[in-house]
Amino acid sequence: MGLLMRHTHASAQLALGHTVDIVRHYKEESERKDARIRELEEAREKALAMYEELLSMKHERELEMLRAWRYPPTAVDAVAEKLGRKPESDGRTAAKVYAHFLKPGFRGTPEEFARIVHETEQSPRVVRELWMQFKMGSGVPTEEQAEARELDRLAREYDEQIAAMDYALTRKRRRLPRWGGRCWR
Repeated sequence: MGLLMRHTHASAQLALGHTVDIVRHYKEESERKDARIRELEEAREKALAMYEELLSMKHERELEMLRAWRYPPTAVDAVAEKLGRKPESDGRTAAKVYAHFLKPGFRGTPEEFARIVHETEQSPRVVRELWMQFKMGSGVPTEEQAEARELDRLAREYDEQIAAMDYALTRKRRRLPRWGGRCWR
């Protein structure tokens, strides 16, 4: 009876030791992951701040370029009349070209672009730029979309790390002897 009690006591201590090690391992990994998440969130905040700053600078540069090359509309209209052309605004030009893009079956082949250039009498560069803008849409994700995308990425990364920890723990458990082994501390 005493031998059985000693054996039971030893088994309980061994199991307790394994459980304590497993809990310690998960606690350390959890703390490490939390620190990494905090670090990534700080880096994300810095990147967003830099992105906003660069975006505002780009907007300012674009405004400067528009001011530098902008001619008074009356002067443009006068030159267009002297050349025998009907003056058009950028909006009318874009509307004409976009009408071609919106036609059913439009694929953006070189022949289709050539047809647009011929029909609208616009330069190929203008048509290509309008095509890029058309494909891009607004091009600026909303703050909620950007935040949701970042949270999804963090969740995927966290899930991958937890799966790797589980896999490592399973491999570690399989290396332990089943009976009479020592506790790994």
